[in-house]
Amino acid sequence: MKKITTGFAIVAALLCTSCIRENFSDSGKMAETSKLVGNPFGEKEDGNLLIRLTAEAAKDMAEGTFAYDEVFDGLGEVCVEPLFPGSSENDGHNLHKWYALSFDSSVSVETAAEIVSGNEEIEAVQYNSILKSTHNNESFEYQAVPSTRSSASDLPFDDLLLKDQWDLINDGTVVEGAVAGADVGVKDAWRLTAGDPRVVVAILDQGVAINHPDLKDALWINEAEVNGTDGKDDDGNGYIDDKNGYNFAYDKGRPSVGPKSDHGTHIAGTIAATNNNGYGVSSIAGGSGKGDGVRVMTCQTFKEDGQSTSGWIAKAFYYAAKNGACIAQCSYGYSEMEGMSSYEISEWMRESAEYEALQFFLNPENANCEALESNIAVYSAGNFNKPASLYPGAFRECISVTAFGPDFLPGGYSNYGAGCDISAPGGDIVENVPDAPCMILSTSVKDMGQPSFTYKYGTSMACPHVSGVVALGASYALKIGKKFSREDFTSRLLASANDMDGYLTESTNKLWVNTYFDNTKEGYVTEYKSTDVFVKKGKMGTGAVDAWKFLMALEGTPTYLTVPGKSLVVETGPGAYTLEIDQESKESLGITGTPAISDGKIVLTCSKVGAGKIRLKGSVGKDESGVIPELDFYKEISIVSRPSVAQNGGWL
Repeated sequence: MKKITTGFAIVAALLCTSCIRENFSDSGKMAETSKLVGNPFGEKEDGNLLIRLTAEAAKDMAEGTFAYDEVFDGLGEVCVEPLFPGSSENDGHNLHKWYALSFDSSVSVETAAEIVSGNEEIEAVQYNSILKSTHNNESFEYQAVPSTRSSASDLPFDDLLLKDQWDLINDGTVVEGAVAGADVGVKDAWRLTAGDPRVVVAILDQGVAINHPDLKDALWINEAEVNGTDGKDDDGNGYIDDKNGYNFAYDKGRPSVGPKSDHGTHIAGTIAATNNNGYGVSSIAGGSGKGDGVRVMTCQTFKEDGQSTSGWIAKAFYYAAKNGACIAQCSYGYSEMEGMSSYEISEWMRESAEYEALQFFLNPENANCEALESNIAVYSAGNFNKPASLYPGAFRECISVTAFGPDFLPGGYSNYGAGCDISAPGGDIVENVPDAPCMILSTSVKDMGQPSFTYKYGTSMACPHVSGVVALGASYALKIGKKFSREDFTSRLLASANDMDGYLTESTNKLWVNTYFDNTKEGYVTEYKSTDVFVKKGKMGTGAVDAWKFLMALEGTPTYLTVPGKSLVVETGPGAYTLEIDQESKESLGITGTPAISDGKIVLTCSKVGAGKIRLKGSVGKDESGVIPELDFYKEISIVSRPSVAQNGGWL
């Protein structure tokens, strides 16, 4: 088994699962309930259960012959609705067998679970658990400050705030101690692709502000609903007015956003805010200003108070799979209980409605991108400074993301270790506004939905950087006509990460925030603590995500790593070659002139952090008489200059 236990970052979610199959009755006595799955502890939604019927009972339910009175006797007035509207036996993963059961709230959910579990028509029972925010949604509104960037002329897009987005292009001047190249490595990747609208990213989070000027052109569009009649399910998918996605938290088409519910909007901006529009921020896969960016689907699963339920999340995965999303961006997760092993958590989760919906999303039969054999789910690792990723990111088939700051050091808050796969810019924890530039700047909203831009931090902010790079990779795979399995695609992503450990020393300390609910104060308390991040060395995943190196890995182009100021020797092998390097590559790498080939070697020195390609031209079959033409052939190599390269040359 790969892993362990993701946090909703600044809007983190905590759901504890159980290691024993028992159920609490009203009296507190524990009754054996082998059919109970999911989270048997924690807060539950009153008057609601999620139930999985047997195959025969599901058939009876569909035909209208189900024995309601017998199965639900003692629950008062009940309402039973499919948890996954439109699902059928052909969908697999038991989805057509899952139903949402509503009953008289005077009956406790524990009692209801015992009653329902006693019927042979019921295969599994799950509390509709409430996921609660465990971190305050701390953020700082953007304030214009004089740019510290040494030069703005090298920025590829005209977005006004790109100069302040160190996470995209870090020249080392954002704050004292910042490291040039401690970013997502996307600047050079934009020369190859900036996105493709055929790639759709589902945002399972708070709602996305659909009227934000930097996001309105990046939205997935349900043409049937947009061109249909308001108040009607025009496409027959079970959801009314789902024009850009669906609001599962409030059961309506339009997302609910505001200054206290802009987490999803912030995440969407990192992935797909429209690039090169002379306004706002840039994004990883937001195109080049020609309508070529990826699209985001808003799947609102959290309310403004940071609460969600198991049912909403399960529905969102099914909806995303059925409506064209190929990437699920999930900045939330489930925390372990004291004394419970990773194996025990995963076994409970594997029986839940959310997990079965996740597996449906990941099933190759439901793939929604021509370049990917199956969809991909990306999760944040969590903000508890714990040595394990939260679930579901910890599952082998998911990607779990840790966070680092502009100094290339792990975030003091970031989870690390078991289950963590890769790291990305998440920002630093700060105690005052002047330090906000250490955070991640992205799209937001003010009161009345007015567009805004704010700084936030956390693995919630790191997660969309990886989702954005994954979306960029899928876009590039479409461009070059390649198709990858999820395992191969993910392997190339992880193997192309940059070394971070070179910046960690035994005396490295970072600030992190601990937020908890204080019963005596009846509210959340936030404490800032200093922590030794040296313990995270080698435990942040394979390293820092790098968009350029990932695209090269998808191409199959060999990459040679170096650091600024150090000579790099590249063996060209036997044969006579001439060397070509384009001007953009030379400028990015800080190479003057054209490197020469001597004795089967290229020797070059890069003066800047950057990336580019060198093209080698050879010929074969030369005829001295000139009668028979020689045949030219070419090979390309990628040169990558980064702030740090592992002693093994960059290999894992």
